[in-house]
Amino acid sequence: MGPKNQYTAHPREFDESDIDRTPEYEAFIEEIRKLQEERGVTHLGNLEPDLQRKKVDLLKLYKTIVDQGGYTIVSNTTGLWKELAVKFNPPQHNTNIGFVLKTIYWKNLGAYECIHHWKTDAPKPEILEHVSAAGSELVGKTAPPAAESSTPGLLTRGRTGTEDPAAASTPSGRTLREAPPKRQLFQPPVPTPKPRNVQQPPTQSPTPQSTITNGRNATSNNVSSTNMSHHQSNLPPLPPIDITPVPTPYSHPQNFAKPEPDPAPPTVSQQLPANFGPTDTHRAVMSLASGIPADVSWALKYLLERSCHPQLQTLRLKEEVRLGGYLIDLILACVNAVNDRQVGKVATPWNPSSYDPSRKVDLTLYNKLASTLETQEWVALMESGLYAAEILRNLTTNPQNFPLIKENVNSLLQYRSDAFQILLSVLRTPRDNQYMDLQTVCLQILESILHVGHHGKGAELVELLWPILQDNSQVMVTSALSILVNLSMQDEVVYLENTPPEVLEHLGNLLMVPNEAILVPTLDFFYHYTSIPTNVDALLSGPRPYELLEQLARLLSYGLIKIPPPILPPVQGQQVPRKPVPEVTPNIPADLLDDIVKLPEPQRAIWWMRSSFEANPHSEITQIALWQAYQQRFAAYTNTGPKPQQMLIANDFIKNVSAAFPSAKPQMIKGEKNNRFVINGIAPREVPMGLDYNKYSKCFWTEDGKVCGLFFPTAVETFTHIGDKHTFLSKDSQITEQRCCYKACIRFHDKPTTNKREFFAHLRGHMPAKKKEPFIRNSKGEIQKITTPARNPLDAPPQFPGITWTVEMPARDQPENHGVYIMAAKVMLNISKVQPSGADGLLLVRTTLAERLAATQNRYFAQILCDIISNTTQTLHKIVEDDIPMVDGMDGSDGSPYPA
Repeated sequence: MGPKNQYTAHPREFDESDIDRTPEYEAFIEEIRKLQEERGVTHLGNLEPDLQRKKVDLLKLYKTIVDQGGYTIVSNTTGLWKELAVKFNPPQHNTNIGFVLKTIYWKNLGAYECIHHWKTDAPKPEILEHVSAAGSELVGKTAPPAAESSTPGLLTRGRTGTEDPAAASTPSGRTLREAPPKRQLFQPPVPTPKPRNVQQPPTQSPTPQSTITNGRNATSNNVSSTNMSHHQSNLPPLPPIDITPVPTPYSHPQNFAKPEPDPAPPTVSQQLPANFGPTDTHRAVMSLASGIPADVSWALKYLLERSCHPQLQTLRLKEEVRLGGYLIDLILACVNAVNDRQVGKVATPWNPSSYDPSRKVDLTLYNKLASTLETQEWVALMESGLYAAEILRNLTTNPQNFPLIKENVNSLLQYRSDAFQILLSVLRTPRDNQYMDLQTVCLQILESILHVGHHGKGAELVELLWPILQDNSQVMVTSALSILVNLSMQDEVVYLENTPPEVLEHLGNLLMVPNEAILVPTLDFFYHYTSIPTNVDALLSGPRPYELLEQLARLLSYGLIKIPPPILPPVQGQQVPRKPVPEVTPNIPADLLDDIVKLPEPQRAIWWMRSSFEANPHSEITQIALWQAYQQRFAAYTNTGPKPQQMLIANDFIKNVSAAFPSAKPQMIKGEKNNRFVINGIAPREVPMGLDYNKYSKCFWTEDGKVCGLFFPTAVETFTHIGDKHTFLSKDSQITEQRCCYKACIRFHDKPTTNKREFFAHLRGHMPAKKKEPFIRNSKGEIQKITTPARNPLDAPPQFPGITWTVEMPARDQPENHGVYIMAAKVMLNISKVQPSGADGLLLVRTTLAERLAATQNRYFAQILCDIISNTTQTLHKIVEDDIPMVDGMDGSDGSPYPA
């Protein structure tokens, strides 16, 4: 790292590449240090001086100067110091580098050169280290006479006879020139005024003293001056004169200060504030009050531009109180004109055959939306009302400045208490295209008003909103939904209970629109609607109740992108170790053993091997071990029973291994000492298998570090066994608290549960699910099982470290608890809380919920999904009594604790 600049706060870092720290260098530096201590100049020297960020090797410098002939010869040679400094790699921009190197040598090595090289005494420190490196003299350097003498004679003009001529010469031999004598200008005698004849008391006059000028007595230069001094000394002393200073404006400003005149009384213009005339806003308000069409048109256009400009939104209805009233009057005029037009049927459809060319066409306009001919006065009136509504909308809908919105809304309602009713009357106008814009803007104004405060006409407004929700206008539907949500949160009256079914159906169809601006308010409405339990029952009792649930399940992945796992190269030779093969043959349950004993040989041996062993291409067992296990199992049943039978001999038994397991083969493995006879392709089972090819269920309940280990034909029997023998679910149990000890489960260990229903649902999750065989029904309705051709078991593909899983993440950055998929999950959570109708309906989408739960990385979203799944799981079994029945609560079809 290079040296830091001069602006850093850290010390400068030097490059020590120029110093070769050899033993010779260390000894040399030690001699220099001792010499400086003897001379008392340790504070003046530096054993590692720097030459512009480079540390100088004093040993190298000394040898270089001595090789050139010494300090004096190098100094007398012009430019030699600068040439020698180049060898130490100084910066190129420094032009004074030669003198810097000369000074380093002078203060650190000058005395050392005199003593060790020239074998003479070094000059005194006062004339060597204490002075600058000026000149070239080093050996025998002495102090100049000017430095030894300090008598005043050095200040006199001319040269005395005792002066040494060599004292005026410099160390270089040059002679100083003597300064010329200064000239004394002629000064005429000053006449003294004659003394007065007035008798004065005698006073003591000061003794006259001679004046020294240029080192000589002034009386020796001029004889007349001596006579004048003698004449003056005989005159009588002059009396003292009192001098009084003359006052001036500068020395005595208080004497010349003029009193300020009294201020004049303020005039009327000075008392009033500055008046710059009416502003444009005042002109616009007065133009609206005038009612002149041209002025009203200009005022509305100016106010609309002023209200919608982001940097000019400074209009305050509190300051312009009449502005809100004038705008409401324009809206009311439009409503009255529309009502009068509908009553008088003035607006009739346009008929081309009724066109009269004699009329002035410029006075009428053709409305394409309504297919009517409208006068310009009508069009101007409708535009004025629309502009007035847009101005009020801009003044009351600014999300970035809520205090201004609240102030404007309160000012409007205080000045015009009928403003809310007039806006409602706009919504009562016909649902026609020509009035759609005015209705949309007024609906947005009502939304802003309800955001600020509470109004008692909510029921009347809700009745007007039901037809609007079935409209195709996005702005009107979203505004109406926002108003309904605000009313449901503010008022104590529940307005959402009486939602018409056709409105719910239309809103359910809106969930299929891929537009977040529509989905968010729609889901917000359904969230508040489903928060009322009676609404959920009404929602799911319709003709197509599950379509809404399917749409909500689809929206759980809205806006999410799937991120596949990274593709990693396979790890050679580092496969995950396979599951260890059990070394001990499992104990066969008594009921299974009774069924096997009844079979004749060799079927008894074959089914015993199938129930106790399984095909495993990566395992082997010795023939003698398999034969001994067979003998130990059936030795007690030889020649017993109604049909006594003998055991198979070893040769026949080994041959039947291939009948039980087609992939198993007896082999002989040659060894160094003995040969090994093994059967390759079988391994002991962990759990025995019955004669119906169904595996038994094992009880893994652990107490005091010991596993129960009993086997049962079905999971229901295992569940019943755990409940009766190990937990407090049995009817005769006296235990009030329970922990889960199934395998390594730690549920309820910190805080044991006392809720039997909760523990029942938890324990059921440990039971394995029973796979049902596929079946079909024939033409008579009879069930027929589907037979699949038997296939040899295939080896599992090699497994590699790590778990690969496709995850889902939002396509854009947004808060953890926001988004369409979050709102859809909240609606489903409200539905799942309603038992049993809501939770039963969600059973159809349980698979989708599990997939979203497995793919999400959002903890908030995952918690909601877990609550939904938990609520739907509780409806699988309806528990009415306090004691939980074990088998009676299961599915009666096959005894499985899981639904069909």
